[in-house]
Amino acid sequence: MHLKKLNNVSVDTAGKVLTMTFHHSPGTGLLHELSLSKIPGITISTNCSEGYGLFSDIQQIELGRVLSNLIDNSVEATNDDCKVEVILKKKDKKILFSVIDNSMGIPAEILPKLGQRGISYGKPAGAGLGLYHACNSIRKCGGELTIDSSENKGATVNILLNCAEVPDWFIKALTIPQKGNIIVIDDDNSVYGLWKRRFDPLVAKNPAIALVCFDSLSKAKDWYLQTLLADDGKNLYLCDYRFCGEEQTGLDFIEMLGISEQAVLVSNYVADSSIKHRCGKLGVRSLSKMCITIVPIIQT
Repeated sequence: MHLKKLNNVSVDTAGKVLTMTFHHSPGTGLLHELSLSKIPGITISTNCSEGYGLFSDIQQIELGRVLSNLIDNSVEATNDDCKVEVILKKKDKKILFSVIDNSMGIPAEILPKLGQRGISYGKPAGAGLGLYHACNSIRKCGGELTIDSSENKGATVNILLNCAEVPDWFIKALTIPQKGNIIVIDDDNSVYGLWKRRFDPLVAKNPAIALVCFDSLSKAKDWYLQTLLADDGKNLYLCDYRFCGEEQTGLDFIEMLGISEQAVLVSNYVADSSIKHRCGKLGVRSLSKMCITIVPIIQT
């Protein structure tokens, strides 16, 4: 499961939640929190630096609704200078989400009742349905939702999820050779900017490494053919899947040039079952674009 939309958890359409960066697929509710975070007096932040590589069996849409409901509750229960922080980390052998706010808090006599249908607090028009849904959704996937709060001291909602096995396609770290080219192939210049910020420190320390970028497969192919003799198998290709105006996909390009072992498919479509199947068949590793800023980089 792969949110920079909310800025740090991620959800993969295969039903696995890979906690990496709160990037989020459209329609799951967290885009609403983004707009809230831009309203004066409302600050929504995330701390999910420990979340890379964690997976749990939970439906993408359900996780989005749960987090959206919890953040909505925090915002609506806070009068002025609302602050909400979402923290994601591993606790023992489980995944822990914490939604922490600076709301008015919850009285001790109300706290045990929250999560029941019709029970709400701090929201004049609240019916308790959002928290009720959140509790049920987490419980159905084998998780646990608890609330810790006291009056005038804010509230913390903790969600514990079971860890799932790491899928074969997941990249624990990008391995960069001591010598060679890192070729970024993507028609979105902002993606190149993200990679540049990641690799610039390495390039500055090691002039034997060069970062090269192409915004089309045809340009990348021309460059490859011109430098073919100089490619000793140490180049790393970071290639998108879809390209505007081109019928060929990134996987077509990788297969055509026979560079499966040197290539990583970097795309928002890596969770698509047909793409995962083809990556497996070709032996191509894959990485969600949502993880560009946090995937560990190791130089051999």
